[in-house]
Amino acid sequence: GNETRNFRANLIEAEKVPVYPDSNSIRNVFLGGNVSNINIYYIEGKENGFYGTSAIELTLKLGLIYKYYRGNEGYSFGEGNRENCLYFYKSGSSVCFNIEALKSAGNISGIKSSPSSIAVLLLGPPFSSKTGVTASNYTVTVEGKSFDETNRKYTDLDLAVDKLLLVLMKENAA
Repeated sequence: GNETRNFRANLIEAEKVPVYPDSNSIRNVFLGGNVSNINIYYIEGKENGFYGTSAIELTLKLGLIYKYYRGNEGYSFGEGNRENCLYFYKSGSSVCFNIEALKSAGNISGIKSSPSSIAVLLLGPPFSSKTGVTASNYTVTVEGKSFDETNRKYTDLDLAVDKLLLVLMKENAA
């Protein structure tokens, strides 16, 4: 059956968030290979709540996206001692999610990524001055320039997270 999911931000506004170099590059990182690990990073600080919310939102929605692209085969989330993994019964494959707080911006250079182990870096102020989604090799940076929720119930980071999800949900990205 069809499943309904809510998003944190206004999707009309999220659609306007720029992606670099383009949507297909971002789709290729997540959907072009045999991804088994998605590691979500953020820099520890007083904004941990914003980052934590974004990381959980990404984990839940990416799980649905992988379920769809892997042919809606039977799956379960969190079996055995790996409660952070989605298991697909037919293929025997899995996608595991890890969320890690970095002690400082200096730790960003130590992030490793590969076709099977994607890195997602969540950045907000003061580490980012723009709102956007950027793919570089197998690292995707999701940035929001402000955590201000004045006149709305979401942040620029929420907009960027939702833009990433919108890009992945579109069958034929421009």
